[in-house]
Amino acid sequence: MSSTPKVTAMQVIPVAGYDSMLLNLSGAHSPFFTRNIVIIKDNAGHTGVGEIPGGEKIRQTLEDAASLVIGKTVGEYKNILSLVRSTFADPRCQRARHPDLRSAHHYSCGDRH
Repeated sequence: MSSTPKVTAMQVIPVAGYDSMLLNLSGAHSPFFTRNIVIIKDNAGHTGVGEIPGGEKIRQTLEDAASLVIGKTVGEYKNILSLVRSTFADPRCQRARHPDLRSAHHYSCGDRH
């Protein structure tokens, strides 16, 4: 029986580009976008890629969270998410403060208001 793979690396890459001005849940956004691409590798040779909203505060929070992710098994993802939330949450944060409720969970209130 094989063991559950462990995370060996986490890389955060900020990206930006041009986009048309689109109407969304929070109104129209600017004619550009910023995102953070997260690349996670494990000791079994797998690579996972994800993306979340951009911005320097979110990028820095992701970079700071790498030490909480690396070394954990991929099966611990729910515990890792809880650890990240509790580590970076701002106790003053309330979901209602975020006008864009679609992305509030991405911050886990780790946007350091």
